[in-house]
Amino acid sequence: MKEENIIPEAGNLYSALRNSGYSNIAAMGDLIDNSLDAGARTIRIDISEDMKQIFLSDDGVGMSMETLNQALKLGGRKVHDNINDLGKYGLGLITASISMGPKLRVITRNDGQTSVGIFDVAEVCDSNKFVASFREASESEVVSFDYRTENAKSGTVLIIENCDKIQFTNVREFIEELIKYIETAFWAFIRDGRTIIVNDQTAKSKDPLYGFDERTQVRVNKTVSIPVESGDRKEEKLEILAVMLPDFGQSINRSLRINIENQGFYVLRNNREIAPAVEIIDVFKKHNDFNRLRIKLNFGPGLDEEMGVNYTKHSISPNKKIINVLKHELGDEITKIRKEVKEKQKKDKEKKRKTNNPFTNPETTIRQPATSNGGTTELTSGQQNVIIKEVNVDTRFKTENDKLFDLTKSGDCALVWYNGANKFYKNNIAEKENGAEIKKYMDVLLRALVEASVKNNIPFEVVEKISEDISSALEKSE
Repeated sequence: MKEENIIPEAGNLYSALRNSGYSNIAAMGDLIDNSLDAGARTIRIDISEDMKQIFLSDDGVGMSMETLNQALKLGGRKVHDNINDLGKYGLGLITASISMGPKLRVITRNDGQTSVGIFDVAEVCDSNKFVASFREASESEVVSFDYRTENAKSGTVLIIENCDKIQFTNVREFIEELIKYIETAFWAFIRDGRTIIVNDQTAKSKDPLYGFDERTQVRVNKTVSIPVESGDRKEEKLEILAVMLPDFGQSINRSLRINIENQGFYVLRNNREIAPAVEIIDVFKKHNDFNRLRIKLNFGPGLDEEMGVNYTKHSISPNKKIINVLKHELGDEITKIRKEVKEKQKKDKEKKRKTNNPFTNPETTIRQPATSNGGTTELTSGQQNVIIKEVNVDTRFKTENDKLFDLTKSGDCALVWYNGANKFYKNNIAEKENGAEIKKYMDVLLRALVEASVKNNIPFEVVEKISEDISSALEKSE
């Protein structure tokens, strides 16, 4: 039998990789992984207005010329600690970059030397060879590195040029979606002091387990050892943290999206979230009783096979061994939580049966104490006090296309949530000298609406519909 070295056609291979279905957001996530693996404390991303160029700069350890050569190879040798790496097969830098643009320039500084590597799909296709060019940085490239890294002693600047596969209609949409992704995928890194900036917007940590709130109940917090058969290590660690989020009341829970969609497992690989709010067969199935239950799993690359992590690092499919461990560690507590929820539902139902609905019974007194979250205004309507608490919330509404405000009920309090991103709000309130006065009149209008509904026994659902009509009318007048 004759054996031959089968070398793939370089041009066809890279052309195929350019059209592999990589989303822009996933690609940016893999590039951020590389910077974090390099120990970067600050990562800056700049997307040009026409979205033809993307810059990613970090203050990590940088790369020597030899390391840079490996980084621009598909499946190049690992240069970091495999145990703590976010990468998997050494494909991320090239495949992520060329999925957005055909040319990648890398300026990197390590041990006082600033080097440049250039990979161009057009050159590969023309020569049909796996080629890239390497040299010392020019004076202008050194200046560019210093500018983008703020004179870092070491680090890397990636420049993706001639971007032709951007999936967004404008740069603002791209930035908004990228920030949203970073705040969830890398929330643990940001919480622990890493800084990620996109076009001068600093990403915040969006911890889905509400570790920042002292009212969050820790139900399980354990690290277990999992026997493994592949690799040099005989066992790997799996961190399990199950919590019950605070109960803010039905209305506020809804606004914060503490719901069936966002309950379940949040799976992190070396602290990088790869699968949010998922079910795991035979361990946990989503149900409204578990709206406040969130479970974090965190593991290293040594458990990739057992957790069923593929090269994209965006999903999991745990094997029977992992499922059995999770059932053992979480099964009793999940059963206990459901029992507690059922008992509370029963008590709340009985309490509601005995208590008149404050929005349909004009004889009921409605009071709500002021809180640290915002001021309250007390209105008098006959024998009745109606409370409306004003809350300006940008996180509830994401774009100017969302409605101007949302009127909801939380217990015995009517809440008005204004949308700071709404076009009418920005043009007529936020950016006007008399904006506060205009908002005051809107507040009066909304308070009068609630007052009238209470006085005339109008169901709150009808009041919500009227408030939506008012919001629509104001926006159409813009």
